[in-house]
Amino acid sequence: MRPLLVGVMTIGILSGAHSVLAENVPTHCKSGEGQGEVTLFSCPLKKKVVSYCAAPAKPPYKSIEYRYGAVGKVEKTFKAEEGGNKLFGVDSALDPRASVETIWFQEGDLTFSLMQCNGGTCNGDGQDLGLVVMKKDKVISKQFCAFLGDAPQDSFSLFPFDFANNKSNVPFLLPKESPNDPQSKFVDQSIK
Repeated sequence: MRPLLVGVMTIGILSGAHSVLAENVPTHCKSGEGQGEVTLFSCPLKKKVVSYCAAPAKPPYKSIEYRYGAVGKVEKTFKAEEGGNKLFGVDSALDPRASVETIWFQEGDLTFSLMQCNGGTCNGDGQDLGLVVMKKDKVISKQFCAFLGDAPQDSFSLFPFDFANNKSNVPFLLPKESPNDPQSKFVDQSIK
């Protein structure tokens, strides 16, 4: 883990414990009975939804797929799977008063980073989950999850990754430093 050089508030690193997804959150995952997928993470972003779906429906997972778009209309996907050449990186940045966990991937010169900030109101308005898209070192999109009420605690706990020990349970979700320091861009209140 590397230091995060911005002033934010505190709580600890996520444990590997499992949690339940928030109720009534839209998802792009086909996670009904007999569908063969499970929703690892999903959240509404303004008019879109970002979802991370795993298959099969129970571990050990053979693939994880990022899906983004309007409800019922996937516009962007990225799939990492066993034996494939694509992967998701996992990064954690620490400040004396906060931690930011990131699940990210790259396509060309774009980096897509799903972020969770633990510690007070990390971005200044009480929201601590969101998606940052960067082209090289410039933020081109920053959207926060729009949960009704509080965001679910330990929102990344369903991913097959132990954040406390920086260890993955699958070969396509690896501890790897994210490029261009998206963590500082996520908690920077001046970038909306």
